[in-house]
This record gives sequence, structure tokens and C-alpha cells, in this order.
Amino acid sequence: RPLMQDVILGLEAAASRTDAQRNPLLQEAGSQSVIGRLRADAQTAGELFRSELHRAVHHGGGRDQPAGETLRFQDLGLFEDTDLHQSIEIARAQQEVVLAVEDVLPAFNAVASALMGWSSIQPDLNPLRPDVFVRALQATLVVHVPDGPTREKLILPAAGLMGVRLARIYRELTDWLRSSGVVPAMSASARAPVVKAGAERLTDAVSRTLLNLE
Repeated sequence: RPLMQDVILGLEAAASRTDAQRNPLLQEAGSQSVIGRLRADAQTAGELFRSELHRAVHHGGGRDQPAGETLRFQDLGLFEDTDLHQSIEIARAQQEVVLAVEDVLPAFNAVASALMGWSSIQPDLNPLRPDVFVRALQATLVVHVPDGPTREKLILPAAGLMGVRLARIYRELTDWLRSSGVVPAMSASARAPVVKAGAERLTDAVSRTLLNLE
């Protein structure tokens, strides 16, 4: 909830900027009116975001599309206009968030994968991966900003604001988990089993797993 409320406050601040870095789309009367309503409904929007994020984290499963699979042009006819617009919004917003978290996400994926019991890094199975936050953000804005063209003007700056805050969350979670004894998983290419000396002759991978389980 506080994450969504921070995003709304960030939009409000951005809409009032007058320097060279101001966003003209947020300066428009329609955008400022919508941001004002969002500010007034910040508590409700925060609760909705929390609910959508909870659903995405606990029931979202893996990725919606296998890695490398792209949407073909002939498939576009199978989408309703609303679904297509929402898919485009999610894709654009996710790009903004990924740009903001790309420096800290690999380390977070490593500790998250280890905590879940994987011996190698599985970013697509991280329940707190960026796209679940993006989907919760977009679902919240659909309810509170039902006008599509106005929502398109807000989704990118909102995603950018969320990405900055999410990067801080990932960094803090990574530091906390590592300080708690979680040993990061390794990438599949880096996994080279080395037999340790001793009666039990455990591999490094097994040793790390036992430590994480403990």
C-alpha cells in the first residue's frame, strides 16, 4: 500500500514541476485533474494495489509467455481492443521498471531462488519479479483512471517512479537475506560441482542448500 501511495505522491510532484525536466503530458489539465483524484483516493488505490499484488504473487504462477515467444501479427485479431491496449500498457510499463531495477535484480533473483530451494537462478519463478508489480499497478490504474488516453499518459511516469522505489526494496531485501545466512544461487553456467574433502564428501551445491534450509 505505501508503495502505491508513494507513486501517487510522485505523480503529484511531477505534475507541479516547472523546470526543464518536467513532463508536458502531466502538465495538461486532464492529467492534473486525474492525478488530483488519485491523490484524494490514495488510500483506496493503495488497498487495491495491495490486493492485486497479493493475487499476482500468490496465484500468478510463472510467466504468461515462454521466454523468446513473441506475439505474431496474425494473433492480434484474437485480442479484444481493451485487452490489446492493456497488454501494450503492461509491456511499456514493464520496460520502465526493468530499466530502473536492472542493476539490483540479478542479485535479488539469486537470493530469492536460493530461498525457494533452487540450486540455480530461476528469475522467471521469482514470486516478486518486476512484472507482478507492473500488473498490479496497471490493474489499479484501470480502476482509478478508466479513460484510456489519460491512463496512457500516466502509466510510464508511474512505472518509472515505482521502478526507483522497487530497486531500493530489492536492494534492502537482498542485503537482509544475505545477512540472515542465505547463500545466493548460481547461474546454470557457473555451476561446477566440486567434491569437498571429508567423510561425507558433500558437493558445494548441497552444502549451500543445507545452509539455506537451516
